[in-house]
Amino acid sequence: MNLDEIISITSRQGLFKIISKTRYGFIAQSLLDHKKISTSINDQVSNLIDIKIFGISEEKSLNEIFKIIYKYENGLQTQIKHKSSKEDLMNYFSTIYNNYDCERLYSNDVRKIIQWYNLLLDKGVFSSFSLQNDNK
Repeated sequence: MNLDEIISITSRQGLFKIISKTRYGFIAQSLLDHKKISTSINDQVSNLIDIKIFGISEEKSLNEIFKIIYKYENGLQTQIKHKSSKEDLMNYFSTIYNNYDCERLYSNDVRKIIQWYNLLLDKGVFSSFSLQNDNK
């Protein structure tokens, strides 16, 4: 499973894997309970590969943020839980990406990032990530 196959649907909890495309949306399977659903053109669907995190000088892709977390956590679940306090979430995220735009990134966004990271880690999506430092 690749990150470009994973979507978030605004009106639904969790993440979904795209099974197939239809004329007016997608057939997707929940990563949480494996139920299949169909989306329509009225649903707000975001492909995780297209999500960007606001930075002060530049935006970072969600994939890059996931790689940073993966290295920071040595390939394990996050030290912090997604239900932690707003202050704890923002402190954790500033450790991960200290260049984020604090006026445009909210604790609920960080909550989703942590929840998604842990779910995707469990599903093996990050198996291609390396714990070695990339000199980029």
